[in-house]
Amino acid sequence: MRSLTTGLALTAQQAEMLDELNRYLDEHFPPEHEGPSGSTPEWDSDEEYEWNRRFNARLARDGWLTVHWPEEYGGRGLTPMDNMLVREQLSYRRVPICNANGLDMLAPILLQLGTKEQKDAHLRKIALMEEHWCQGFSEPEAGSDLTSLRTTAIRDGDHYVVNGSKIWTGHAMRAEWMILLARTDPESRGSRGLSLLMVDLRNTPGVEIHPIRSMTGAVTFCQEFFTDARVPVENLVGPEHEGWRASQRLLEHERVRAANSALYRRDVDDLVEAVVARDVVDRATQAALGHMIERVECARALTYDIATELSETGRFAPHAPSVTKILNSRLGGDLTRLAVDLLGLDVCSYRADDANWDFYQEFLFSPVSRLGGGSTEIHHDIIGTRYLGLER
Repeated sequence: MRSLTTGLALTAQQAEMLDELNRYLDEHFPPEHEGPSGSTPEWDSDEEYEWNRRFNARLARDGWLTVHWPEEYGGRGLTPMDNMLVREQLSYRRVPICNANGLDMLAPILLQLGTKEQKDAHLRKIALMEEHWCQGFSEPEAGSDLTSLRTTAIRDGDHYVVNGSKIWTGHAMRAEWMILLARTDPESRGSRGLSLLMVDLRNTPGVEIHPIRSMTGAVTFCQEFFTDARVPVENLVGPEHEGWRASQRLLEHERVRAANSALYRRDVDDLVEAVVARDVVDRATQAALGHMIERVECARALTYDIATELSETGRFAPHAPSVTKILNSRLGGDLTRLAVDLLGLDVCSYRADDANWDFYQEFLFSPVSRLGGGSTEIHHDIIGTRYLGLER
């Protein structure tokens, strides 16, 4: 099975690590379980999802899912760069990663802000797929403008009483837990008075989950309703009323994941093979594919830069997650449109390596990438204010 060529000068340890990973996948990961680029395993059939969940747990036990976590929580104690290299290979091989909200978004926040009791209770379970998480941020009237959210969590003794609704929640149809952003100070406005809470969705009375079916036919999102749902105070992550900064840090981790650019590289490689197989490659097609490869490699280079900075300083440049988000969301949409243009009607039946995905479904879903994780307009605003120093 082919693997991704890394555009870095690797250390001997890193090169051996990636060789070992590819041998491991050759032995244990059957091609028929390869996942789609524009999808997540949570959207698969129940049978396929359970297979992926078990395989992800095996990846964690064998040391491949959280290599950069501390050893006491099941990691190898390696660097974010090492983790990025591993995730690139997993993504290029189309290994579906379950529980991305838990692994890549909540876990970094727990490691930074969580209590020892919270880390001990959740981190290993997140890695081993024993707890599946979703992210409860967007609301019916507070999507990109997240600071206008209306869901409240009012302190009542040793609990918070939650009332409100969340929507466009990915993975909620499979999740047992949610990381919830709610207003704990009812007198506050804007980004003040917000807090992060961990909510046990399956065992908390007053929580309802309603699936939302997309035009691809899959249930991709959900809406949740909270009616006097009581959440223990010990489930508060970070200081009370100061959840906005932590939530932004969580979203930054969502926006800089290495998976996107590596999957796009696999997509463009598969597209080249499909076009060549049709034996109609003219100069215009060659130029279009060459330009797309250049764009994908630029996205990968940006991911390397971010992983290097995170390994060396422990933080991102303030504008880097927004630049990455804009670049990848545009790239994903343009790549699927190119596939539709080049393959024509054949795009509806094309399957790469007999896997369970196609370019057409990605094309249908691609507009969502411009909104998920914050709209392009919001990220332009972040770049202008945080990097260029412009006024709002």
